[in-house]
Amino acid sequence: MDRDALREGHEHETEATCEIGEQTRARGELFFLPEKITEVNKIVDATKTLIVEIRADSAHPVRAELDRYLKALIERLQCSSEFASRVDAFKLDLLERPEVGDLAAEAWSNLREFLVRDANSEDSRIRRQVGAILADISAE
Repeated sequence: MDRDALREGHEHETEATCEIGEQTRARGELFFLPEKITEVNKIVDATKTLIVEIRADSAHPVRAELDRYLKALIERLQCSSEFASRVDAFKLDLLERPEVGDLAAEAWSNLREFLVRDANSEDSRIRRQVGAILADISAE
């Protein structure tokens, strides 16, 4: 058998092996997908629990760390015009994304639906709150 025939046979074999490897990897990834979803759900649940703990405890260490971070961020924004410009450019880029517009439209639609539904309800939360505010104002 000549060298060209051997080389051609080897190239065909390598391509077939790569194709089988890709198919196996794809099946393997799908096989482990439920496990990955379970892990993501655990992370989401742990995050929710942490947020509840932080909200309930004004002295929570994460809250204190977030306060320090935000104070440093505010100071950096006030002291560094270059940093402030980069943040502003990021903000503008973010606001131009269609996903942000879609999210804002959906949020507005949901709020509007809630307001209409609540206003038409016998036991309107908005009416109760406005009544309480007006009662407080008249009491002063």
